[in-house]
Amino acid sequence: MDPKELRDWIDSLTDDIEFLYDGVFGSICPISRTDISVSYGDYEKTHDSIDAAMRDPFIKGASLNEISNKIEIQ
Repeated sequence: MDPKELRDWIDSLTDDIEFLYDGVFGSICPISRTDISVSYGDYEKTHDSIDAAMRDPFIKGASLNEISNKIEIQ
């Protein structure tokens, strides 16, 4: 999935998105467009915008923009 597709899915606010990346489970929980929770393994971080969630190098030093085409949607 390319970064724009993932961003659009988050922006739709319809589902939590569960994924596997590098053998570790994670999730993206879009509560609202100003409250996006991203978890990966035992860690979780909340962002105040979709763009901030997409840019944050939270997952093993990489952002969702960088790894979107490498994650396995569950």
